[in-house]
Order: sequence, then C-alpha cells, then structure tokens
Amino acid sequence: MARSTYRQHTAAIMKLEKALRMQDMAVPSFRPVIDELAKAARALKSSHVPRAYIDPSALIQAVTREPLHLVARLQYEGGARVREVALIKEVQLLGEEEDGLTGAIMGKIHLIHCKGGLERDILVSVSTHEMLLKALEDGKGFFRINPEVYRRAVVRAARDSYQDYHGTHGLRWNFAQGRFLSCRDRGLSKVQALKKVSSEMGHRRASITLRYLLPTPY
Repeated sequence: MARSTYRQHTAAIMKLEKALRMQDMAVPSFRPVIDELAKAARALKSSHVPRAYIDPSALIQAVTREPLHLVARLQYEGGARVREVALIKEVQLLGEEEDGLTGAIMGKIHLIHCKGGLERDILVSVSTHEMLLKALEDGKGFFRINPEVYRRAVVRAARDSYQDYHGTHGLRWNFAQGRFLSCRDRGLSKVQALKKVSSEMGHRRASITLRYLLPTPY
C-alpha cells in the first residue's frame, strides 16, 4: 500500500469521527487507529511506480484507429501530454529541423496548451510530422481528438499487446527514458541530460523528470 493511501484512509477516519460527534453520538475515540495508520505511513518510503511501457512500439501499433494512432506517436516521439495534442492547428507545424542532439532531420511542432500556461516545441519523426500535416488537411486546418476516447483505445492496445496499462502518460515515460539515454550516449553529463529532457518535456523542475527515469540507470 502506498503512503498516499494511508493518508487518504487517515483523513477519511478523522472526518467520520467528526461527523459522528457532530450528531451527538457516543463513539469511542478513533485516535488509536489514526496513530497506527500514521505509524505505518511513516514506515513507508515515498515511491514512484515505473509507468513506462515494456514494448511501446507494440502498444502504438495496437492503437489502429486514426487519428488516435497519431496521438500515440506524438506522445512517444515528442513526449507530449494528451491535452497538448488533443487540438492542433495548422499554424503550429513549423516544418523540418535538425535535432541538435542526434543530427537527425525531424518535424517540429509548437505546443500551446501546455501545463502551467507554458508553450514549447517538440520534435517528431518526419513520417509522423507528415501524418499530422495530412490529418490537418483533412480537418481543414484542425486536428482534434477526444482524450477519453483515446484513453480507452490505449487501454485496449495495452491488453492486445499483452502489457499492463500504465495510462496514456506512460508513453511520456518512454520518451523521457529514451531521450535521457540518448543524451548520455552522446556525452552529456547526468545533470546536462536531466536539464535537457526536463526542458523538452515542459517540466519546470528537473526533480519531476527524475521520477520518469525510474528504473533507468543513470
């Protein structure tokens, strides 16, 4: 059981005791139970369960329906959040650009619906960029998906590819781990690699990105 679960149970018990006493009901003190839960919570170390998919390529292939398949590619290749690519306008496609890390020619997309009101650019494969351009043409300049419909598609894809479902966010975990290792392979220090990946993922603090690297050795 996670530490957060103990905290939730403790809060629920405290609210129950308060509600009963407000009804002038004679109830025994729940303090011993609360103390035991607090003790158990302190004994636990804060942990973050790894959410990266074992075989992200198989998962993405199993999301066969367009445009949902394209969203999975944008998450895996560019580290995008679902809400950042749930609505894309044609003006957000910025053409092709060389990846300064790998030297590969990539497609560039400007994201405007980022967490915390931020904006940032992501790089994806040229083929994915061309798929998005075609989708925008078909949508008369707009690309949009329903996040809940996409989530259900990823649930089915995880089942069909014989993997545990780790949410749509799991593909961002795969991006973070792959990108971090690419940085390290190309000579960046741990700190430099962490800062670069954090920036590309839209994180204000590098400590947030650290969670995504578990259990990747670094």
